[in-house]
Amino acid sequence: MKIQFKFIRTLFYFGVVAALSYACSSQQQQGGPAVVKQYPVQKLSYQSATVHQIYPATIEGVQTVELRSQIQGYLDEIYVDEGAWVKKGETLFRIYANDYAQQVKAAEASVQAMKAQVKTAQLNVEKQEPLVKKEIISEYTLSISQQSLESAKADLAQAEAQLEDAKTNLAYSVIKSPSDGVIGTIPYRIGSLVSSTMTDPLTVISDIREVRVYFSVNEKDYLSMTHSSLGDFVKGKGETDTNIVLLLPNGEEFEHKGHIDAISGVIDASTGSATFRATFQNPDLRLRSGGSARVKIPEQADSVFIVPQAATYEIQNKRFIYTVTDSNTVVPAEIQAYADDNGKDFIVTGGLKPNDVIVVDGINSLSEGAQIEPQMQK
Repeated sequence: MKIQFKFIRTLFYFGVVAALSYACSSQQQQGGPAVVKQYPVQKLSYQSATVHQIYPATIEGVQTVELRSQIQGYLDEIYVDEGAWVKKGETLFRIYANDYAQQVKAAEASVQAMKAQVKTAQLNVEKQEPLVKKEIISEYTLSISQQSLESAKADLAQAEAQLEDAKTNLAYSVIKSPSDGVIGTIPYRIGSLVSSTMTDPLTVISDIREVRVYFSVNEKDYLSMTHSSLGDFVKGKGETDTNIVLLLPNGEEFEHKGHIDAISGVIDASTGSATFRATFQNPDLRLRSGGSARVKIPEQADSVFIVPQAATYEIQNKRFIYTVTDSNTVVPAEIQAYADDNGKDFIVTGGLKPNDVIVVDGINSLSEGAQIEPQMQK
C-alpha cells in the first residue's frame, strides 16, 4: 500500500512540473520578452571610386602583310630566318627563274623583229608618198602601205607589252620585303613548288613596333561607358587619353600604357558586342602579332556608395540589401551594383540614398521586419 502511494505521489510531481513548464512556454510564445540581437550597421554617404573592367584581347602588329609568290616556280633560295627583323626592300626569297629569263630573251627578240618590220613599213610609205604626188603610183597603193605600217606598229606595241610581262614575271622571282617588320613562320623549304594560288603564304611580315589590341565589349558595358570617362569618345565627340593597361598571359602588366582609338560602328547581332581597338607602343618588340592578352580599362565612378559584398544577397538575378528603419526594423532594398576591384565590396549606383543605414554583416539570420539593435560602424 505504501509503495502504491509513493508511485502516485511521484506521478503527481512530474505532472506538476510538466504543467508549469508548458505554462511558462505558452506565456513566452504569447508575448513574453524576446531577445533583440545586435547587428553592425553603417550610414551611407557618397564616395568616388576607380574601378577597372577587364576584357580578353588579341594582338596584331600595326601593319601585317602576308607574302605570297606571284608566279609559279620552285624556291631556289631563302635568305632570312623565322623571327628575324627585316627592312623594307630587303630580299627574302628567290624562285628558280631560268624559264622566265628565257621568256624575257624571247620577248626582247620579238620586239627587235617588230621594230624592223615597222622600219621597213615606214620606208615603204616614205618612198611611195612622192610617187603618188607624181601620179606614178595610185593612192590606193600608198594606203595599203600605210595600213601595213600601222599594223607593224601594233605588233610592236604587243611585243613590247609581252616583254614587260616577261620582265615583271622575272622580277617576281626575287621576293622582297614590302615593309619593316618581323618574319613569321616559313612553312616552305628550298625546292618547294610555290604559286599565287597556294593556301599558306610564304611568310607573314608584321611591324610590331606599335601594336593594335582588339577586344569585344558587351552591349551593357558599352552603354555604361557612355556615362564614364570614355563617354565623349564612345559618342564620337572626341579623343581618349585614358591609360589602358595590358595584362600579359603571365599576369604581368605591360610596361607601356595604351589608348582606345577606334570602336566598331555596329554591335554584332550574333554576339551582342562591339569591337574596340587600343594601340600600344612596343619598342622592345615584346608583344607579337597573334598573341593574347587582357585589357584593363579604368573607370571613374562618382556619387556612388561602397558596401561590403557580405551585406548583400541575390534572388533571381537581383541584388538586395537590408536597410534599417527609424524603429530599428530591417527592410530589404533592391540595389544596382557591380563588384569593386578588391573583390570584397560592391559599388552601388542605384537603390540607396545618402544617410540610409544598412546592415553590413550577419544578414543570413534576418528577414523583413525583424527587430535589431544597431551597432554603428565607422
